[in-house]
Amino acid sequence: MNQSRYKSKLPDRQKLDSINTPAESGMDGGIDYLSSPQRLREGDYANHVHSLGNRSVQIRMPNVHSKKLVSIVSSRIGKNTDRKSNWFDAIRTLAVQQRNQNLCVLTAPGTTTFPYLCRLSELFGWTLILLTQSTHQSPLKQSRPKNECTLLNFPDARVLHAFYNWQHKGNVQADCNPNVDQLMINIAEECFAISVRKNGTVHEALKTRLQKVVSKRTRLLINRQLTPQRVSVELTNLGAIPWCLYDQRQLKRPPQPSQRTYSSSHKRKPAILSKSATPKPRVTPSREDRRFLIHWTRQSTGPWPDQPYQEFLDDLLFRSPTRGEGGLSTLKRILAQQKIRGSHKLTKGKEKVTCLTSVPLSQYANRRIFRSHLSRWDFEHYGIAIDCDLLKKLGARKVNYGTKSDWNRLCKLDRPFFQLQTTTNIAIDWRAEKEWRIRGDLDLQSIPKQMAFVFVKTNSERAHLQKQSRWPVVPVEALKNLNRQH
Repeated sequence: MNQSRYKSKLPDRQKLDSINTPAESGMDGGIDYLSSPQRLREGDYANHVHSLGNRSVQIRMPNVHSKKLVSIVSSRIGKNTDRKSNWFDAIRTLAVQQRNQNLCVLTAPGTTTFPYLCRLSELFGWTLILLTQSTHQSPLKQSRPKNECTLLNFPDARVLHAFYNWQHKGNVQADCNPNVDQLMINIAEECFAISVRKNGTVHEALKTRLQKVVSKRTRLLINRQLTPQRVSVELTNLGAIPWCLYDQRQLKRPPQPSQRTYSSSHKRKPAILSKSATPKPRVTPSREDRRFLIHWTRQSTGPWPDQPYQEFLDDLLFRSPTRGEGGLSTLKRILAQQKIRGSHKLTKGKEKVTCLTSVPLSQYANRRIFRSHLSRWDFEHYGIAIDCDLLKKLGARKVNYGTKSDWNRLCKLDRPFFQLQTTTNIAIDWRAEKEWRIRGDLDLQSIPKQMAFVFVKTNSERAHLQKQSRWPVVPVEALKNLNRQH
């Protein structure tokens, strides 16, 4: 296959324009946040017609004089947002660098960038133009309540409303309308693409824009973790302007060794360490003879329990140290708050409970599984184990597994300790979880040092976390035989 057409023509770093600057730091105190702005008043509207493929779109656009229309688009980034720090570095840096420019940012509910653009509008004063599809009854007017519900989490965002309606060229309403990302990419004077999935909606729309509209600027973030290299090369060959984001630490990093140096050093035999150099953590016999209930921590894919939505977005946008490490981040939060927060998201009923399990640590490797319906792993390498007899005194009870008819026969006091043994949409037998529960939150301040321990994956994590924990911290591998008899 001839690969010459995919040959990269990315310019040297020194030749890149002013947008290619180091990422703005998230929490250095140097960002001057705006005070709560007043909601902008909508002025006059003008009707525009744009052509996109075999369809046309009518847009009732607010007149925003002498402001440039900009779109910031991205393919889906999934629920695992904690691990997308590069993505959030890019959108945050755009907000900082473009905050004083005379522009309006196009956005729409349901798009990947929408909630983050709304939050950045509150913080940096961006003016947003919210695109909403019009109704059949009123082709160029949309009922406001639906829009306002979308913006309830962002009362201080600067928002103007625009309404659009897709039509075939023959003035017949389209049965299958294009994606709103295509519309934003098509009509923007300048488009910033943060992440582009191969053959996705954003990819195809960017190719169409670059092939047909040479006068409009299209900027593409060059990052292999967010956009495959082949896609980046293809779009830059079509005319996209490379946009590179560099971390200050990366710019100051010393030169890396050559491949030859690395290969030769890699072949050297490692130095022999004495046994006393790396002491192996071990469990004392007193703990081995005790039965524990375990709370396994998982990666958070949304706000922490009782965390405001805006604070959750700020954690992502500004690289909060409380996120980014999966189940370890959750464990650190528990130790900092000295509390395991109860929840009712995965239980039948509305009463919040704290969940534990009697599945022994010796079986954790066999029980570790990815739950696709939750987009996360169960039985990761992090958690806290607490003496079972002590938890019984605090109200812990075994979970009863059964059917919906069993649930209907239970009294109100017993329902928090019930779980359906199987679910209809996924074939999982939940009885294998061997779950225990406590009503509400579990306050850890009353748990003595000798009645619990914390476990992590590696020795380095253990050394770091022991400074924060008043209970012993050990690597999970050192505990694999614990509770085997139970």
